[in-house]
Amino acid sequence: MYKKLTARQLKLIFNLWPPFRGAGIKVVKIADDYSFIKVSLAFRWYNKNYMRTQYGGNLFSMTDPFYVIMLIQRLGPGYVVWDKQGEIDYKRPGKGRVYADFHLTEERLEQIINDIEANGKTYPVFETSIYDDSKQIIATVKRTLYVRKLNK
Repeated sequence: MYKKLTARQLKLIFNLWPPFRGAGIKVVKIADDYSFIKVSLAFRWYNKNYMRTQYGGNLFSMTDPFYVIMLIQRLGPGYVVWDKQGEIDYKRPGKGRVYADFHLTEERLEQIINDIEANGKTYPVFETSIYDDSKQIIATVKRTLYVRKLNK
């Protein structure tokens, strides 16, 4: 059963979710209308890689569910949204706390709805940068989603 969660409820759920908590991933902000989410990844002894920098798997994980969740919450119960494909391009080692911002504009949402109306489904691609405190890009992530209307 579909239940729209408030941004506050979802933030709490994510921040208590064991895979995120254990990795050091924290949801910093979710806009009330789900148009923006900010996530951070701590740099701790337990999430360093062999080279003593941010573990790449955690960098990728910190970007995993957010565009899917944003679309589910904004489109409502009449749509199916799944992650289809993801790729990450590591630019430089992360040596401290890092962040990722996720934006879903009204224009992009309308484009997705129009693509579904025209084609029955769509595969929108979203890009996000992971950056450090000095705004240096650590990695870029590309996520392809699958979105269609729910069959009734």
